[in-house]
Amino acid sequence: MEKGVGRWLVSGFMVILCSGCSTPPSLVESQVESSLINESEQTSIPSSADISQGEKADSATPIFITVNETSTIFREGYPIDTLPWDMEGQETIGQSDDYIGRIVTIARKTSDGEYAYVWIAGLGFGWIESEALKEADFQPTADSEYITLGDSPITSLPGNSEEAVMIGNTSDRIGERVLLAYASADEEYFYATTVTNEGIGWLEKEVLGLVGEEQVGVITAEGFTVDTLILGTLESETVALTSEQIGVYVTLKGSTPDGSYTLLFKDGNVWGWVDTRAIAIRDDILIAEATDYITAGQYSISSQPPGTPASVQLGTTKDVLGANATILYETIDSSSGYAAYFRWIDRQAFGFENGDYIGVIAAGSYSVDTLPWGTPDYETIGYTDSYAGKELLVKGTTQNGLYSLLWMQGSPLGWVDSRAVKPFDVVPVSYSAVISDGGYSIDSLPWVEFGAKELGSTAEYLEETVSISKETVDGAYLYAEWNGEGLGWIDHSAFWK
Repeated sequence: MEKGVGRWLVSGFMVILCSGCSTPPSLVESQVESSLINESEQTSIPSSADISQGEKADSATPIFITVNETSTIFREGYPIDTLPWDMEGQETIGQSDDYIGRIVTIARKTSDGEYAYVWIAGLGFGWIESEALKEADFQPTADSEYITLGDSPITSLPGNSEEAVMIGNTSDRIGERVLLAYASADEEYFYATTVTNEGIGWLEKEVLGLVGEEQVGVITAEGFTVDTLILGTLESETVALTSEQIGVYVTLKGSTPDGSYTLLFKDGNVWGWVDTRAIAIRDDILIAEATDYITAGQYSISSQPPGTPASVQLGTTKDVLGANATILYETIDSSSGYAAYFRWIDRQAFGFENGDYIGVIAAGSYSVDTLPWGTPDYETIGYTDSYAGKELLVKGTTQNGLYSLLWMQGSPLGWVDSRAVKPFDVVPVSYSAVISDGGYSIDSLPWVEFGAKELGSTAEYLEETVSISKETVDGAYLYAEWNGEGLGWIDHSAFWK
């Protein structure tokens, strides 16, 4: 009997054909359900206990060996099981027909090499006869590309392999971004998966890749659609009508080889494919890709660069004061920038005043907000009392100096009235000193600062030698470290130097 071929699922029962059996073939109740044939459901590798519970037909207990190999499922008609096919307790959970062309990792084999336990898409799946697998002679890759040509076969193995079979056509996927997991030895074919790691198959190199360089464009024509895939491709969906997007600036990532369709990014994110006739190239606009804070409120937000005859004012920067904007494009003279989700803004509206210094809270009861207080959509996230006694990074102020942006532990904290914060000037030093007086407190900030919190007492470290890493400018307070850990700020009178 040919293994893997003489078995069928019949109405929930498994028919086992055995040409050498003395008794007629019997119907054995199967617990297989179609819902089990699900690639995302993990089947764990059998444990030693599992192995001992299953016996082969000849009562010999199989021995499993651990391996780490890469193969391709390339033959139809083979079941995928929870245990090697002839072990007691084995259940069928899939068929090789549904996974032709899938590249799998072999984690275990039976000692005779007849069965292999495979992982698919990083998940343990099941056992399959080794005859259904072909050893992979491929090079791992880690890249992504767009399918830009149709009418090319998708195959189970690289297209130049004699055993390759066609399992699809690129015409059904034009415009799709795919992940490239493996390359053939000659690098003429690539094994592709979806962005969610579902197997697609082998593609010719020629069907992959965008044509042209990144450029800035603007939607200028009505009557076209922006789609997830090339218009007319199977499963393509429309995401926008160009008639509703006239004047919108976009990044042209590249086109199909014939130039008829172009991939667009809008506001820094992938948007979709559009007929190239719907867009006009703007050679006078440059790609910028920068981030900056809007810190002045007296500038207009416009549909076109300020001063352009067709420009329409959409708002003012007063309504987005304090926002961290992504600047995608700028005019050649750098006078105006296109901020994602905002449109065109005078470049003078960006940038901090008096920034990047260490500060401390100087007064309580001020709110800490997501945007300067009073800006539309601002939210209060705390109060300065909660941050008193801590060193904070002041990234800068609005251009009128009224509000300061605070950072803490490497991340933005929020905006605060500038009257609530002040510079904390220290001098870096490096020397050792002995604590000689036990009557002083150890504090989170120098004792005279607002919100300084007592952390301990010098009495706990009397006669100990500590490292001094910072001093206040007047030398009145020293920052001490002991055994590599920070203690806090101590009055200089507590030391013998």
